[in-house]
Amino acid sequence: MSNVGNSYYLRKLKLQKLTIHDYMTQGAHCYCWTEDQMATGPREIGTCVYLWLLSQAEYGSKTALMYRASCGGQNRNR
Repeated sequence: MSNVGNSYYLRKLKLQKLTIHDYMTQGAHCYCWTEDQMATGPREIGTCVYLWLLSQAEYGSKTALMYRASCGGQNRNR
């Protein structure tokens, strides 16, 4: 039993995900979270990219070349 009302379960819980593919090592880094853990805005995406860049700097990387997928409904901000 839950104290939360039935209306809470009427809408879907959104899962946000960001995958970064490293072409040099052929590895992938996936970041996933639900909307109850963090928000779903550009700050969260920026934080994931920043954390990935910090992890790469620990290995001595000095530069990063980044591309983005052109997904439908994607925000086109620069």
